[in-house]
Amino acid sequence: MGVPDPGDAPPTEASTPGRPTATGLAGFLAGMLGAAVSLGFGELIEGISETIPSLVIAVGEVVTDYTPGSIVSFSIENLGSSQKTVLTVGIVIVSLAVCGLFGRLAARSRRVSAVAGFAVFGLIGGWAAARNPISPAVQSWIVALAAAALGAAATLFLVSRASAAGGLAAATKGSDEDHATRRRERVGTRRSFFAYAAGAAATALSLVGLGRGLRGPSAAEQAREIYALPTRTTQPPSDATDGATTADPNAAVEVPEGIEIPEGIEIPEGIEIPEGIEIPEGIEIPEEDPVEVVADQTGAGVEDTPATIPDETAAPTTTEPSVDAAQPEQVTTTTQPPPETTTTQPPPEESAATTQASPETTTTQPPPETTTTTQPPPETTTTTTQPPPETTTTTTQPPPPETTTTQPPPETTTTQPPRSSTLPQVAHLDTLDGVPGISPYVTPISPRNEFYRIDTALTVPQVDPADWRLRITGLVDEPYELTYQEIRAMRLADYAITLACVSNPVGGSLVDNAVWTGIPLNVLLQRAGVQRGAQQIVGRSVDDFTAGFPTTAAYDGRNAILAIGMNNEPLPTRHGFPARIVVAGLYGYVSAVKWLEEIHLTTWEGFDGYWVPRGWSKRGPIKTQSRIDVPNRYSSLRVGVPTSIAGVAWAPTRGIRRVETKIDGEDWVTCELGEVLTNETWVQWRRPWTPDRHGSHLIQVRATDGGGTTQGSYRIPSRPNGAEGFHNVSVNVSR
Repeated sequence: MGVPDPGDAPPTEASTPGRPTATGLAGFLAGMLGAAVSLGFGELIEGISETIPSLVIAVGEVVTDYTPGSIVSFSIENLGSSQKTVLTVGIVIVSLAVCGLFGRLAARSRRVSAVAGFAVFGLIGGWAAARNPISPAVQSWIVALAAAALGAAATLFLVSRASAAGGLAAATKGSDEDHATRRRERVGTRRSFFAYAAGAAATALSLVGLGRGLRGPSAAEQAREIYALPTRTTQPPSDATDGATTADPNAAVEVPEGIEIPEGIEIPEGIEIPEGIEIPEGIEIPEEDPVEVVADQTGAGVEDTPATIPDETAAPTTTEPSVDAAQPEQVTTTTQPPPETTTTQPPPEESAATTQASPETTTTQPPPETTTTTQPPPETTTTTTQPPPETTTTTTQPPPPETTTTQPPPETTTTQPPRSSTLPQVAHLDTLDGVPGISPYVTPISPRNEFYRIDTALTVPQVDPADWRLRITGLVDEPYELTYQEIRAMRLADYAITLACVSNPVGGSLVDNAVWTGIPLNVLLQRAGVQRGAQQIVGRSVDDFTAGFPTTAAYDGRNAILAIGMNNEPLPTRHGFPARIVVAGLYGYVSAVKWLEEIHLTTWEGFDGYWVPRGWSKRGPIKTQSRIDVPNRYSSLRVGVPTSIAGVAWAPTRGIRRVETKIDGEDWVTCELGEVLTNETWVQWRRPWTPDRHGSHLIQVRATDGGGTTQGSYRIPSRPNGAEGFHNVSVNVSR
């Protein structure tokens, strides 16, 4: 009596002469390889087409849309941007496992059931791909069903090869010589099965590799290489057309009729909202002006003049690049001329940037007689950051022609560390970029992207700007469309704005700062004519993601813009090319729509953005937060060796007045603050520290915003409207 061969099939009802079967393990392997070929085919098609997603991505988008909000919040907080990789890998593993079960069915002579399983697999993939607004429905169905058929065919073929080996093993009659012959044939057949299985695996990998290789630069990526950002103006425009007349830059923004302010809602000083659009109850408009408090290096804060978005502006002097002129400039008494100061008949080289208030200057707002003119002659300026020559104001700054610059020009970055804020718009600032380990004031996006990305798109939508249109619809008098070139032709300006994800945990990295290039949303709305009752602005992306925020956010003095540029480049595709919405002071989930295709005005109760039904608050103001960048638990610290405790703090539209740190049981100590462009950005902070004893130390940080409110110490999770609490790190100091 011979020893049973490990490859012999277990006795089943189907194991009868004439109906050989494969082992369950061989069937499972065949099903997995069939699924791999199917998924590889989908990757190949995605590489050929820019609009048809792979089956993995299509199913992943469905999983994303239907996953409970609590699970999504948990995954973002703990995995960050890598959650998408984890999701796609998980989908591949589950798909292989499920199709492996289909292979087992085929191995047990239930091949019809196996084919039906693959058919359902294809139907799910087709539906998932076709529901994507970017993907052509018919082609998506064809590709998904073809992939399923290919996977089923590969599975059945491999099962048949495994069954042949099983059939030889099932034969028991015959002489010893016959047994030896069948054993040799069985071994050869099993080897043949594994050879075909290896071929199927190689085919699947080849399809994936070929698909990746065929992708190449998309139309969107090619367009980014062609289109450089146009020259920006020193002030944001008042409307979408040329021929604007000069107006007082501090005049109130004209808001469409129909706004009714409910009791308890305060409008910032200088903002006059006539009757008309109802502001939803509970929508908080900042009581202080977005740039009222400018933090200085001592953390005390310097009072600055309020800023509003001008209703109209004259054709301003153009510079390349320019600093966001929607905010007032911070005047300094350095020997470097201010960036946007334009004196009477100035030569081009007499415009530069400064940031600190001059002790002798009591206001950064020019006298009234110089701020409002009509069609000024070429040599007349419409907005200055210092009084004109005829104003009686004491200043320590010499006349521009005699100025000797003691600081490197904005383009000079040789004295900055590799991760410093090298943009010309911020090169004049006294930032803390030189502190090792601190987040740079402006987050780099090239050559390596460091700006966080959290969205629902598993693959970056590739939008060809030649075919793209932005639609302004809803409760407006005159709906219209804009092309990419029409937006580029508008008077664009630069805006430094910090964005944050609502799922960012205390001390998390889902917050960054950038200089955005674009145009105020109220300019686009002015052309459309906002109707009574338009309480909400809803952005919709090409992949059907939506986010909504109060219409008043476009008029209350903060910067709410349509952005087409980021850090002096066209928007990267991963960050929304060709256009996106950026609103200072609001979490991204209610405002920052990337790959924008529609701006829709509606009532507050008439629409909920993507995340609201999933458990997040409809109102998303960014909370005051602070973070310790260095040291961390991996830092090597020694007793008596000086080091820095440093990080960032943010409260967009309110600004940061003070940052304090606490080590173990000591009192709170005020930190040094870096300079900022506006109060819509984060601020860097630093505290020198020389450890005086070895062992473990607990470092905590807290921030106080421009309104005087200090963040709370009690830890609150990010869902539903943002995390709260002090960030702390535990470090170990050695002798």
